Amino acid sequence: MPDGPLLILTATIRPLTSVMLKLTDPKARRQQYLEALAGWLEQGGHYPRSILFIENSGEDLKAFQDLVEKHNPHGRRVELVSLSISYPQELGKGYGEFLAIDEGMARSTLAREHPSFAKCTGRIRVKNFDRVVRRLPSDLDFAGDVLLKYSATTGHIDSRLLFFSRRFYDAQLKGLYRQMNDTAGVIAENALYSALIADPNARVVTTLPVEPRWVGSSASVGVVYDAWSQRIRHPLRILRRAWRRGSTAS
Repeated sequence: MPDGPLLILTATIRPLTSVMLKLTDPKARRQQYLEALAGWLEQGGHYPRSILFIENSGEDLKAFQDLVEKHNPHGRRVELVSLSISYPQELGKGYGEFLAIDEGMARSTLAREHPSFAKCTGRIRVKNFDRVVRRLPSDLDFAGDVLLKYSATTGHIDSRLLFFSRRFYDAQLKGLYRQMNDTAGVIAENALYSALIADPNARVVTTLPVEPRWVGSSASVGVVYDAWSQRIRHPLRILRRAWRRGSTAS
């Protein structure tokens, strides 16, 4: 499809919970979301052509709309969805994020137009997103970095960047937030893995074909992904990814 996957960016400017969350200051979070969205609009490459930005804490998005209108040099289609959702804070950020994805997609015009999607945490950016998309098969149901823990039934999926078809979303991801409870140790990354193995016929890529070039920082642990200390590790991560992909293929 010429437009490629609809990129869904998830945002919580004013979090309800501090469970497994290091950065909670709304002002700092708002600025980081603005910087990340500006980066997505400005970066080169054909993809993403369309972006759905979902904010789930009821914050005003005028600054984001102004950004899109004044600084969109590649003419990317952008839709902003503002939600005000509430849930018990002990359930954690994953519950709120995936609930917002469900509600945001249900309201979105762009989501109805696309058969495939990419999801990225809204405070970070993937500098080489275009290259990742071009290296993925066009007929996939799900793609992400999947890590086994102890057995084939216990695993972890990196939830920062995911790709999925509408079929897989409807069958396995829609409503998945109900299984998430950070306080009880059922985090989004594990719930995603359970959803993946529940669909053995899905066309799945378990290791992304390109090492993502992250820009931004983690709200959970505070790591700055594009800091010098992280950038010097990128070549090693590329080699490790190539080994993992080779191991999977064999």
